[in-house]
Amino acid sequence: MNDTRLQSLDQLFPELADRLDLTGREIAFRVLAGLPEPLPDRRIPLLVQTGLELQGGRSALARACGFANVSKGCRRIDEWLAGDGCPLPDRHPQVAAGLGVDVETLRGACVADAELEWMRMLKRRASNPAFLLVFRAMAGVYRPTPFSADLTLRVALAQARTASISESGRFRRCLDLPDATQIFLTAEGDRESVTRGNPVSGGLLLSSR
Repeated sequence: MNDTRLQSLDQLFPELADRLDLTGREIAFRVLAGLPEPLPDRRIPLLVQTGLELQGGRSALARACGFANVSKGCRRIDEWLAGDGCPLPDRHPQVAAGLGVDVETLRGACVADAELEWMRMLKRRASNPAFLLVFRAMAGVYRPTPFSADLTLRVALAQARTASISESGRFRRCLDLPDATQIFLTAEGDRESVTRGNPVSGGLLLSSR
């Protein structure tokens, strides 16, 4: 038995002290209560729409934004219109000129849209208040196990650590919380890392570390 097994959860996970005795539902409620309702619109699509009107179409806008490959530029414009990403930082001066805005306006829109995407992800995760324990059996193979949203994080985490014993210590695991916090545990159930914003996708994807 490792020394970490003799430590309390409060000692092992001090950054979770404010959540250890909250249920999944309470954690999710706290997340949702902190989000604006409704969520704001993305800014980049609005800037791109203005740029299209200014330049007179997709091809003209692609050229004005500095794309030598107009077809590729048109695909990027379609992506930005759909709210899929934003211009890369090294292209900001050219793209801003094509859109008819200053660079700071474009940068501010990219930052705002990144924050909005974070809020959307939080809202999606908190809509399912269950804790999710995911075993990584091998590369690309994950086994999700939901824990009741009525458990406290303390109980869910204790069960996640105990699960490693019943699994003969073969698998790494991640306990995904309703506030998009991930608790990574070693094959023996000891603390590996605590991160946020690297969510399990549909209960199937767990980032490699």
